[in-house]
Amino acid sequence: NVWVDYAFSNCPPKSCFTDGRYVNELSRVRSASGANILLWRPKYENNDSNESEAQIKRIVDWFVTRGATDGRVSAKDELAPPGASVIDFFIVNDGTLSDLYGKLERVVIPELQT
Repeated sequence: NVWVDYAFSNCPPKSCFTDGRYVNELSRVRSASGANILLWRPKYENNDSNESEAQIKRIVDWFVTRGATDGRVSAKDELAPPGASVIDFFIVNDGTLSDLYGKLERVVIPELQT
């Protein structure tokens, strides 16, 4: 937890952490009332066996096999991999950068503003 503890001790309110890859990082964001957004870019999956990649890949694969699409997700299944339960949104990044921004504005931003 060294890096996540450091990040949280040195961040202003309403910070945005990009590229969380470990379950402990996702859990810490959730415990601080944050939201975790999992972006999946089809055909660009990382098959690196390093645990920093493997933890997220297991979660991505689990959501994909269950047909997750853009939007809020819930992983209250006892078979869900560790960390899936702290993912709030699953976004399929299958277009341009403008498309991705549009999805985030339509799907995520309205829910975070409530």
